[in-house]
Order: sequence, then structure tokens, then C-alpha cells
Amino acid sequence: MPSILGRLPRYSSAENTVGDFSAALLEATLAKPSKRRFSHHRTSRTSFETPKSHKHSSSSSESLASQNMATLDFQIESPPLVCYGAPTESMGALLAGMLWLSVGSSSVDVESLTLVLERITTTKKPVSHSCPECVSQVATLQKWNLLTAARTAPGEHNYPFSFLFDGKSPATSTSGLGSIRYQLVAKGKLANGESLKAVKDLVLSRSIIPGPDKQSLRIFPPTELTANLNLPSVIHKATPFNVEMQLNGLVNQGKNSRWRLRKLVWRIDETTKVISQACKTHNAKIGGEGKGVMHTDVRTLACIELKKGWKTDFSDNGRVELDFECGIPMNTPACNDVEQTNGLSVSHNLVVEMIVAEEFIPKNTKLVTPTGAARVLRMQFKLVVTDHSGLGVSWEEECPPLYENVPGSPPTYNTAVPCLPEYESISAISAPHSPDLSPLHI
Repeated sequence: MPSILGRLPRYSSAENTVGDFSAALLEATLAKPSKRRFSHHRTSRTSFETPKSHKHSSSSSESLASQNMATLDFQIESPPLVCYGAPTESMGALLAGMLWLSVGSSSVDVESLTLVLERITTTKKPVSHSCPECVSQVATLQKWNLLTAARTAPGEHNYPFSFLFDGKSPATSTSGLGSIRYQLVAKGKLANGESLKAVKDLVLSRSIIPGPDKQSLRIFPPTELTANLNLPSVIHKATPFNVEMQLNGLVNQGKNSRWRLRKLVWRIDETTKVISQACKTHNAKIGGEGKGVMHTDVRTLACIELKKGWKTDFSDNGRVELDFECGIPMNTPACNDVEQTNGLSVSHNLVVEMIVAEEFIPKNTKLVTPTGAARVLRMQFKLVVTDHSGLGVSWEEECPPLYENVPGSPPTYNTAVPCLPEYESISAISAPHSPDLSPLHI
């Protein structure tokens, strides 16, 4: 049986140490190839240097090319885009920013540079699923031609832009049937045929300032039952709110009967409506130009059933007082209210259902017996879902500081440190006051 020592390198001198022998054994073991037809000697070490040199040369060429290229970038200088107030009374949101054109070490001939503000409305149920124009409608809100010279010098070049969103503009929304989004698209064309492009997504939200609570009254004929509810004017996602309710007219003196509240169920429904418009090619499918197909989707965001938690008083006409907490859960995808200005509308409703059972009241009030009759009292209230206002204010209410409120500037150097005369003037002034150091003559 051949030994591994036969494959080890032979040492003619006895001066080799143990460390040299261990190193030789380790090198021989690691150098053993997977296939016998290869030698254990490493002769291809220089072959790995060639790819590294090629990689270094390619990276240097790429860095050199990147220095000569031009890039576009956005810088938004205005606060977050928020339309404060309802669409009928909002003053909109102000957008202000800067488009930066960065040119490398060498000058670049730029033929055109444009900036476009777009609003993209997408429907998930288009007239033709294979047509991109039927799926998304792009509306150009503003277009700027920023280039003033055909040649751009190396360095950083900025182009300011500003736009005032209308107060009726729909907010950025994503629902089950469609979506609305805004974006800035900057395009540049170079003289050598290359093109530059940069896209910036914008989020336009709407915040309605909360007002006084709303009082609602519901009557349920032919009974004498009436319900009064107290609801907040606006609600927010993932933020609970309280609902105060009072149900009156439980006792009917003429029939010796009364109603007892058995169960209450509340839920919040989101209704989404979208109008799918067709492009010019597929107008014939929906009967001509200017027409569309409306799709409606109603889904429940939250639902709770209550069987206790209220106070019942059967004196006089009888009444039930209760308050319960409602809200849209945090983990439930929901959309804010959107007015139907661009084919998409989203609204929310609070639905309250009460089940009341009738009871017969004899002269002996301890023998109250149910009659078997029951009714379902159903109410529906509109909810306004909006974003939190936070500490922001509308752009027209942001007043600059008055002149008297501006603090004084720091003193200048000449005021803080008065100018001293030169050395010659100092010596001339201090000479009469200096003591006489000349020798005394007696």
C-alpha cells in the first residue's frame, strides 16, 4: 500500500525543522487535485492577475464615463403637500423645488430639458385589459421648458419650479378599484442622441379641520321609537372615536307594552366608485366618446356586535342610553374620502342596527311576558375620513415675520473691536506722557 510519505517532497538536508515539515505536509494535502490527470504543482497563479487588471481597467473606464455623463435630481423645498379644508373651501397646496443638472468634467451639449407634472388615474377594471391607455389616464397639470442654452458647462446647474395645486384636486389614493397618484418627470436630450430622465413621486393629502360634533335624529314609524346620535365631524384611520346614542319612546301606555333592546351591531362600510373610460381606439365598446362604465365596490372595514353595556329606564316614556367606541383598525387597508372629480370616488358610512323585542306589561309589573314581536332598527350616517392636520397650516396663512420682530444683526468687527491707531501714532501720542529717562545734568 503506497504511503503518503512517498508523495511528500524529499529533503536532502537534516536541517529542516518541524515547522517546515508541517508546512510541506499541509501544502501537499491541499494541493491534491480532484482529478488525477492534473499535477499538484500550482502553475496558473499569474492567470488570476489578468482578470483583475481587466476589471480595474473596465472600472476606470466606467468611472471616466460617469464623470462625463449628466444626471438629473430633484430637491423639494416646500413642506408636505396638504390641502387643508374641504374641496369647496380649500386653497390648495403649494409645491416648490429645484431640479439639479449635474454635468461631469467635460461639457455636454443638451438640446432640450423639460419638466412635467402629471396626475395618473389607474383603474383595475378597464374597458380593455391589454390596452395601457385604457388602464391609466395621464393628465398633464403643468409643463416647464427649463433649458435656455444649447450648451451646458461642467458643474451643478439648478432650475427652480413651483406649482399651486387646486383645492379641488383629489388626494393621492389607492383603493380596490383604482388609484390616483402624482409625479414629476424630468427629461433631457443630449446632442449625441442619449436621453436623461428622472421621476419623483409626490403625495398630495387632504386634511379637514375638525368642527363641532354632529347631532342626528332618526324616527322609526309606526312605532314611537326615536334615536339621537352624537358623532364627530371627521374621523381618522387607526384612531377610535366615541358615539353617544339615546333611544327614546320604549313604553307604549295605550297598548301596555314596551320595547327592550336586545342587541346592537355597528359597522363601517367603504364605498368605492370608479368610472372606467376608454381610449379612442376602444370607444366603440362603450357606445362612443365621452362615455364610461361605472364600477362599485362596497366592503366592510370594521364590525362589532354588542349585547350589553347600556342603561335602560322604563319610567315615563322609557329610554336607553349608551355610548360605544368605533374606529377603523390599524391593520385594515382603508382610503380617505375622495370626491368624484376624476372618475374615482370613495365614501364611508357608519351603519347601526338595533334589534328590539316587544314585551307585554300587565297590571302586575313583575309578570312581564314577551309577545314574540321584534323589529330591526337600521340607521346609516356619513363619515368623513381624513388625515391628521398636525401642526401644519395652509400656505396662505403662513405669514412672514414683521420688520419689528426681526432681531438685530450681530455687531460688526469694527464695532466690537474699535480700530486702533498704527504703531507710529501710538508712539507719538504716548511720548509726552512717558517718563524722561535721559541722564540728569547738575
